[in-house]
Amino acid sequence: MGNLRGFGIHLIFVFAFLVAATCTRVLGDQNTSEQVKERLALLKFKHSVKDSYDMLSSWVGNDCCMWEGIHCDAITRNVESLHLRGNFQIQDEFVERSFFLRGYEVSSSLAELKHLKHLDLSGNYFYGSHIPKFIGSFKQLTYLNLSYSYFQGNISHHLGNLTNLKVLDLSSSERGLMVDDMAWISGLSSLELLDLSYVDLSRARNRGMVFYMIPSLQVLGLSNCGLSNADLIPFRNSSRILPNIKHLDLGINSFQGPLPSLFRNLSSLTFLDLSSFNLGSAWNFANLLSMIPSLSELHLSHCGLYKTHLSSPRLNFSTLSNIQHLDLSQNSIGSTFPSILTNMSSLRFLDLSYNMLSSSVPFMPNLLNLDLSHNQFKHIGDVGIWRLCHLKRLDASSNQFEKDVTDSPKNVSECSQYALEWLGLSQSLNGTISKAIGRLHNLRVLDLSSSSLTGFIPESLRGLRYLEVLDLSDNELTGPIPTFHANLSKLKLSYNHLNGSIPKSIGNQVALTYLDLTSNRLTGPIPISIGRLVSLQVFSVARNMLSGTIPVTIGQLAKLHSLDFSNNYFEGVVSKAHFGNLSMLKELHASFNTNLTFNASHEWILPCQLVSLYLSSCNIANGFPHWLRNQRNLEDLVLSNASISGSLPKWLRKMPIIRSLDLSHNKLRGPLTNLPNGATYGSLLYPSYLFLQDNSFNESIPRSLCKRTDLVYLDFSNNRLTGTLPDCLKNLQYLESIVVSSNQLSGVIPSFKDLLSLRRLNLHDNNFVGKLPRELGNLPRLSILDVGENKLSGNIPGWIGEKLKRLVVLRLHKNNFTGRIPESLCKASNLHVLDVAHNNLKGPIPRCLGELNAMSYYNESRLDGFYLNNDEQLVQVMKGVDLEYQKTWKMVYNMDLSSNKLVGEIPVELTALSMLIGLNLSNNHLNGSIPSNIGNLTKLEYLDLSRNELTRVIPQSMVDLTFLSYLNLSHNNLSGRIPTGCQLQTLDASIYEGNKGLCGPPLSNNCSNPDHPPTTTTTSKKKHKGVDVLNNIWLFYLDVISGFATGFWGVIGVLVLKKQWRHNLFRSAEEMIDKIYVAVVVGVARIKRRRDAHHSLRTLPECLKNLQQLVSIVVSSNQLSGVIPSFKGLISLERLDLHDNFVGKFPRELRNLPDIRILDVGENNLTGNIPEWIGEKLKYLVVLRLHKNSFTRRIPVSLCKASKLQILDVAHNNLKGPIPRCLGELNAMSNYNESAFVGSTYYNDQSLVQVMKGVDLEYKKTWRIVYNMDLSSNKLVGEIPVELTALSMLIGLNLFNNHLNGSIPNNIGNLTKLESLDLSGNELIGVIPQSMADLTFLSHLNLSHNNLSGRIPTGRQLQTLTDPSIYEGNKDLCGAPLSNNCSNPEDSTTTTTSKKKHKGVDVLNNLWLFYLDVISGFATRFWGVIGVLVLKKQWRRNLFRIDICVIYICNIRINRTIDLSHNNLSGRIPTGRQLQTLTDPSIYEGNKDLCGPPLSDNCSNPEDPPTSKKKHKGVDVLNNLMLFYLDVISGFATGFWGVIGVLVLKKQWRHNLFRSAEEIHDKIYVTVIIGVAKIKRRR
Repeated sequence: MGNLRGFGIHLIFVFAFLVAATCTRVLGDQNTSEQVKERLALLKFKHSVKDSYDMLSSWVGNDCCMWEGIHCDAITRNVESLHLRGNFQIQDEFVERSFFLRGYEVSSSLAELKHLKHLDLSGNYFYGSHIPKFIGSFKQLTYLNLSYSYFQGNISHHLGNLTNLKVLDLSSSERGLMVDDMAWISGLSSLELLDLSYVDLSRARNRGMVFYMIPSLQVLGLSNCGLSNADLIPFRNSSRILPNIKHLDLGINSFQGPLPSLFRNLSSLTFLDLSSFNLGSAWNFANLLSMIPSLSELHLSHCGLYKTHLSSPRLNFSTLSNIQHLDLSQNSIGSTFPSILTNMSSLRFLDLSYNMLSSSVPFMPNLLNLDLSHNQFKHIGDVGIWRLCHLKRLDASSNQFEKDVTDSPKNVSECSQYALEWLGLSQSLNGTISKAIGRLHNLRVLDLSSSSLTGFIPESLRGLRYLEVLDLSDNELTGPIPTFHANLSKLKLSYNHLNGSIPKSIGNQVALTYLDLTSNRLTGPIPISIGRLVSLQVFSVARNMLSGTIPVTIGQLAKLHSLDFSNNYFEGVVSKAHFGNLSMLKELHASFNTNLTFNASHEWILPCQLVSLYLSSCNIANGFPHWLRNQRNLEDLVLSNASISGSLPKWLRKMPIIRSLDLSHNKLRGPLTNLPNGATYGSLLYPSYLFLQDNSFNESIPRSLCKRTDLVYLDFSNNRLTGTLPDCLKNLQYLESIVVSSNQLSGVIPSFKDLLSLRRLNLHDNNFVGKLPRELGNLPRLSILDVGENKLSGNIPGWIGEKLKRLVVLRLHKNNFTGRIPESLCKASNLHVLDVAHNNLKGPIPRCLGELNAMSYYNESRLDGFYLNNDEQLVQVMKGVDLEYQKTWKMVYNMDLSSNKLVGEIPVELTALSMLIGLNLSNNHLNGSIPSNIGNLTKLEYLDLSRNELTRVIPQSMVDLTFLSYLNLSHNNLSGRIPTGCQLQTLDASIYEGNKGLCGPPLSNNCSNPDHPPTTTTTSKKKHKGVDVLNNIWLFYLDVISGFATGFWGVIGVLVLKKQWRHNLFRSAEEMIDKIYVAVVVGVARIKRRRDAHHSLRTLPECLKNLQQLVSIVVSSNQLSGVIPSFKGLISLERLDLHDNFVGKFPRELRNLPDIRILDVGENNLTGNIPEWIGEKLKYLVVLRLHKNSFTRRIPVSLCKASKLQILDVAHNNLKGPIPRCLGELNAMSNYNESAFVGSTYYNDQSLVQVMKGVDLEYKKTWRIVYNMDLSSNKLVGEIPVELTALSMLIGLNLFNNHLNGSIPNNIGNLTKLESLDLSGNELIGVIPQSMADLTFLSHLNLSHNNLSGRIPTGRQLQTLTDPSIYEGNKDLCGAPLSNNCSNPEDSTTTTTSKKKHKGVDVLNNLWLFYLDVISGFATRFWGVIGVLVLKKQWRRNLFRIDICVIYICNIRINRTIDLSHNNLSGRIPTGRQLQTLTDPSIYEGNKDLCGPPLSDNCSNPEDPPTSKKKHKGVDVLNNLMLFYLDVISGFATGFWGVIGVLVLKKQWRHNLFRSAEEIHDKIYVTVIIGVAKIKRRR
C-alpha cells in the first residue's frame, strides 16, 4: 500500500514535470515568435527613417535586446523600452554635434511592440506629421516623450487609453500641435508629469480638466498654450485643484491683473513660472510670496515689474526665506539694484538679465549664480565680480563696459579667494584682456567672446589650471596662439587676428573635444601633433593662411565628427591614409584650397558615412570620385569647380537622393540620367538644391527629375541640353528658382501654373518659341522673369504689370516682340530692371514709366519677404558690353529700351527715376531735345542716347551726373557748346561724333569765337613770295630741320639707350605734372580768394561757441587763419566744414561734440598726429576728411571704432606705418544701415568733394551713398590688409603713392560695389587676382607702377578698361589690353633680364660711336649752312629777306593800312602826321633805293638816291648772322622741348615712347649681338 502510494506520488510528480516542460516549450516558442516580430518591426522602423548620425548603427544581428536604445524584460526578452532621444531643436552650449532621426512619419510597425512601457522619440524630426494613433494601443506604457519632434496637427484622443501612463511630454519650442477637446485627459488618472508647452489649447473644450481631473499630477507645463484668466477663475475656490502639484509652468499665456486665489490652495508648490503674466501696478512682490510660502523657485520674467513693485515698507522678509531661485528678467527694472533682494538670505540663483540696471550690485554672501546680462552697467566692478567671493557663476554679457578689467588695489583686497567657476563677459569688454582675470583660479568656463578685445592673450589667462572651456572668439586679438596649461575640453579662438603657426603643444590638450581656430591669420602647416587629440570631435581651421600638406596623423582622430580646413593654401594629395580611423566623421569641409588634390583608387571607399562633403575649388583626380559609392547619408555634396571630367557614373543613380547637390563649374558631360534617384528625405528647414551649371551635359532633361519634390533651387544653365522643358516640373511645388539659361532647349515655355512658390524663372539664351504663357501671371511670388535671347513673339502681355506685383527684373532682351510697350508695366512698382531691347517695338515711350517706384527712391524694406538670393546672376548690357552681376544684382537699376523702333520725344518723366544707374535708349527714332533736368538722375553711371534724331543743345545739368562713367550721344543732330564739368572731363571725344553742330572740348572744333575763325599767315606770304625766295627757301628749312632732328633724336636716342635716364625722366615728368598741377590749382585758388577778399573772414570768432543751437558750420575756402576754435559748447553741431583755411593741431575739445557727423578740415596746414579720440568719442561720425594736411605718425587704430564712418580721407599727408587691419571692421562700410542718419537734421543737398576716378568730384544730393576710403599719397608700408575686402559698401578705394608691398588680396572681388580702385605707385607684387573680374561696377582702375606679374585677368567689366596705361610700369604683366602676349608663359620673362645677362663688352666699348655720329651729323649740317652763307651773297640776302618777312608777317596788326613792300620805289619817304604813326620799316622793304624814316638808310644827300647795300655788306653780314643762329637754335629748341614737353604733358605718349624705347633697345642689342657673332664665326 505504501509502495503504491509512493508510486502514485511519483507519477504525479512526473506528470507535473511533463506539463511544466510542455508549457515552457510552448511559452518559449511563443516568446521566440514575438521576439522575431519585434525585431522585424524595429528593422522596419529603422528603414523608415534617415539615420544620418548613426543612432541606429548598432541595430544589426538577431538579438534586438542588444541594440542601442532597446531594453528588454530580463525573463521574457520582450521589448519594454525604446529610447531614441535626439537633440533636434534642443539648445545646449556643451553639445558638440547634432544627432537625430528624420522620417516622414513614425512607422506603424512599432505597433508590434505590445509590451512597451517606455517610449522616447523626443528631439527627432518627423516633418510635421501627426502623432500616430497606434500609440494609444500600448496599454502598459508608463512613459511617453514626443517633445521637440516637430509633430503637428490635432492630438488624438486615443492617448486617453494609456491608463498606466505616468509621464506625458508633448512640449515643443513652437506651436504645431493643438487640441480640440481635453476630455481624454480624464483617463490618465495615474499621470504624474504632463507637459503640453506650446500646444494650442485656446480652442479646446474641457481644458479645465487639466487642473482638477488628475489628482496624482505633480508636474504641469502649460507654457504658451493660449490660456487666459477665464481658464482659472471657475476653479479658484475648489479644493480639488492640483492638490499634489509641485511644479507649475503657466508662462507666456494671456494672464493679467491680480493673482487668482487658486494659488492659495497649492500648498506643495515649489516651482512656479508666471512669465509674461501682466500683473499690473496694483500688485507687489510680497502678495505672491505670502500666498505660496512653499515656493523655492519662481520665474516672473517679462511681467511688467518695476522697482516700485519690488519694495514694500510692510514686507516681512521672514516669509521670503524659502526662495532659492528667482527670475526677474525682462522687467525694465531701473538703474538702482532692488534693495529687497539683498535681504533674501536663502537666494542662490538670481536672474536680472534684460533690465536697465547700472548701479553697483550689493554684497549678497549666499548667492551662487547671478545673471546680469543685457543691462546697462558701465564698469565691470559694478556687477560684483570682485565682491561676491562665494559666487560660482556670473553672466554679465552684453553690458558694454566703458573700461576694461582693472588691477586697482581696491578691487584686489575685497576677496582673498574667489569661488567663481563660470564667467560670461561676451559683448561687454574692450581694450586688452586684463591680468586681473588670472586671480579667478577656480574658473572652469570663461566666455569673453564678441567683444572688442585687442592685444595678446596674456600669460595670466594661460595659467588658469582648472579651465575647461575658453571662448575668445570674435575679437581683435593678435599675436601667436599660446601654450595653455589647463586641461581644456573646448577652445574657441575663431574670428580674431591671431598669427604665427599652430603650436605643436596643442597636441598636449588630450581632453579637447572642440577646437575652433576659424578666420585668423595663421600660417604654416597643421602640426603632426594634432593626431594626439584622441577626444576631438570638432576641428576647424577654415579661412586662415595655412599651407603645406594635410598631416596623415589627422586620420587618428577616431571620434572626429566635423573637420573644416577650407579657405587656406594647403597643397599636396589627400589619400585614403588621411581617413584611416575617421569612422565617425560626418562633415568634411575642404573647399577653396586650389592646390589640394583628392586622389584615391577606384577600389577604395570611405570608412565613414558622411552627411556633408564640401570640396569646392579643390582638385579631384580620376573623374567623379568613386570612393563615394558607399555613402547613404549624404545630404550636402558640393564638388563645384573641382576639375571633374567625364560622365556621371552609373552607381550614382542608385544612391539615395542627395538633398543639396552642386556639381557646377566642372567638365562633366553626357546625359543626366545617372543623377541620384533613390529615396528622398528633403527638408523644408534646409532648402534643397541641384546645381549643374557650367558643364557640358547634353541630351534632354530627364523626367525622373520630377521625383525631386523637395527641390527649392534648380540650375542647369550653361550646358548643352536639348529638347523641351518637362511639363512635370509643375509638380515640384516647393521650387523657388528655375535657371536653365544658355542651353539649346526648344519648344514653348511650360505654364508652371502650380509653382506658387516660384520666385525666379530664367530661360534666356535658348530656342523657345511662341508667346509668353498666360499662366505665368498666376505666380504671385515671381520676382525675376528672364526670357531674353529666345525667339518669342507677339505683344508684351499686359498681365505682366497687372498681376506680377513682386516683379523686380523683367528681361525680354533680343526676341521678336512687336506692338507697343504696354502702359500696364507702369504698375510693376517693384521693378529694378526693365530690359526690352532688341525687339520690334513701336510707338512712343510711355510717360508713366517715370512713376516706377523702385526706380525712383530707395526702400530697403521693399524686397522684404521676397527671399531673393544674393547669389543670383543677372546679365545686362552696361557700358557697351554684357556685364554679369552676381552678388550686386539687387543694386542694379537699369532701363534698356534700345534697338527698337520707338518714336517721339524722351519723356521728361523718366528723369524722376533717380535710382537708375543705367539708361539706354539708343538705336531708335526718338526726336526732340534731351530733357533739361537729366541731371536729376544723380546715380546714373551709364547713359546711351546714340543713333536717334535728337536735336538742340546738351543740357547743362548733365554735369551733375557725378557717377557717370559711360556716355554716348553720337549720331544725333545735337548742336551748341558741350557742357564742361569734372565728370564729363573724363570722357573722350568719340561719344559726340556724328553731331556736326557740337563744339568745344573734347572736340577740336572751338567755340571760343565762332564768328571769326582764325586766319593763317600763309595768305599774306603767298602774295609777296618772289621767285628767288621760292628757289632758295629750302636752305632755311634744311637748317631748321637739322636743328630739330638733332634736338629730337638727341633726346629719343639717349632715352632708347639709357634705361636709367628713361626712368628718371618718367619719374621727373610725373613729379613735374603734380607740381605744375598743384601750383596752378593753388595759384587759381589764391587768385579767386583775393578776388573775393571782400567776402572773406580773417579768423573764426571764439564767440561762436555761444550759439548752442548751431547744427552746421561751413566756412570752407576762405582766407581764415590761426588755429581751429574749440567749439566746446556746440553740443548740437552735426557738420563742421573748415577745409582750405587753418593751421595748428586739432583742438581736443572737439571730442565733446557728441552729434558730429561731418568733420572736414582738408586742405589746411594742420600738423601733429591724428587724434585717438576721433574714433573713441565721435560715435556718429559719418565723414572724416583730413585731406592735404601735414599729419604725421600712424593711422590710429581707434578710428576703427567709428562704426558709422562712410568716408575716410587722410590722403596727402605724411602718415607712416601699416594700414590698420581693423579698418576692415568699419560697420557702415560693410553693411548698409539707414539708421546712421536717424536723428540727424543736416540736409541731403550738402556738397562733398572727393577724389574719385582720378579727378575731384563734387557730390551734392548723392553724397549720402558715397562710401570712400582714400589713404593715398602718404608713406604707408606693409601689405594691403585682407580685412579691407570686407568693406562691401565701398565705391572708392585709393591707396596710390605709398610704399605698400605684398600682393593684392585674393578676395578683392568681395568689394562688389567698387567703382574706383587706385593702387598705383606702390611696390605690390604677385598676380592680379582673378576675383577682380567680379567688380562689375568698376569704371576706374589704376595698377600702374608696381611690380605685378602674370596674366591680366579677363572679365566682362575689365574688358571695358581698354587703356593699357592702367597697367604700365609692371614689366612682367601680359595679356590684353597690353601688347605683350601670354600665349607662351615659359617665354614671358622680360627682355631687360636677358639684356643684363648678354651685354657684350663690344657694345659697351662702341657706344660712343653712336654719339659721334650724332655730333658729326650736327656739325656737318651746321657748318655746311654757315659756309654756304659766307660764300654765297645772293643766298644770304634771300635768306635774310625771307627771315625778316617771316618774322614780321606773323605780327601784322589790324591798324596797319599801308603796305608798299617789294616794289622798285626809290627816293625819300614822305613825312606827315599820319605817316609818322606808321613806324614799321617793313612796309617799305624790298625797295632798295628808298631812304628816310622809318628806314635806317639816311638821305643825307637828297638829290642823290641812297647808296646801295654794297657799302655796308660787312656790317649787314655781321648784323644778320645772328638770325641764322636764331633759326638753328629755334629748330633745336623746338625739337628738344617739343619732345620733353609732350612727354611731360601726354601720359599716354610717355608710356608708348618708353615701351617703344624698350623694344628698339632690345632689337638694336639683338642685332648687334647677332652681327658680332656672325663676324666672329667668319673669322
